Amino acid sequence: MQPHWTWALAALGITVSAGAAFCRLNQVSVRPQPLTSRRSDLNYTAVPTLFVPGWLGSGRSYNSMIAAFQNHNAATKVMTIIVGPTGKIHTSGHLSRIANNPLIQVIFANSLAGYRTHGKELATILRFLQVHEGLTEYHLVAHSWGGNAMLNVLFSEANQTLPILKKLVLLGVPVNEGADNTELPLTGLPRFRAPQYADLLKRRDLLGRQPQLEIFNLIGKLQHRAGDGETKIGEAVAVKPLFAGSGARVTTTILPGLNHHQIHQTHPAFRAIVAALWQSDSVVPPNAPKKRGQYSTY
Repeated sequence: MQPHWTWALAALGITVSAGAAFCRLNQVSVRPQPLTSRRSDLNYTAVPTLFVPGWLGSGRSYNSMIAAFQNHNAATKVMTIIVGPTGKIHTSGHLSRIANNPLIQVIFANSLAGYRTHGKELATILRFLQVHEGLTEYHLVAHSWGGNAMLNVLFSEANQTLPILKKLVLLGVPVNEGADNTELPLTGLPRFRAPQYADLLKRRDLLGRQPQLEIFNLIGKLQHRAGDGETKIGEAVAVKPLFAGSGARVTTTILPGLNHHQIHQTHPAFRAIVAALWQSDSVVPPNAPKKRGQYSTY
């Protein structure tokens, strides 16, 4: 009979192997696909768009979105950036000066880390792209806590010398986490201020002037719920007063019927993001009703 510790070691080995396989699965990303034609309803530039997942996010967070963008000739993926468990950056692909709406997929191996850690790693990614790929300006799409991570970059000393953010698309981001909807419509700074929100307010001088920046704040709204089931509308709309006086333009759009998962996994959200990034009319998604009621704006 084998000693009990032999079986324990075998079980541990299986657990470790399964965990490693799961991590590799989460890092699987969609393959690049070149444009086969150019759409007349879109603008094509060489400015890349980074896709940043939220807490517990993975390659699967944006695989379906990026695949849809490529299949509909809206954009083409050019790079994947994986931040390893120790913070080391691993890349595949390169930027170019081709005006094909290039996409960069970001994956955090340590998806359990908070947005402060991911914010530091995101700043490292931007510095890497600046030094090694010649990045000077960019767009960024962020889901949930990925948006909080990006806000921590914008309101930091490091951002003073990083590439310039031109468009920021926020997907169900709890900017003022813990706020409810009792203060809506929000006409100024919220009375309730979560610790991270108060910290951003203290650092607004680091934000400086951002006249080039457009922020598109997309929020899901389920019937009889305060938001998308995870992020409340009151938490998300608090982003606008953060940028008061900076020159940045903030547009908040409600997407009815979408939950926290669907806002980065379904075609209504995809159309809204394409409209924000690459269409001239970047408030109402293409094929949306003429009445703004379905996409009401605070």
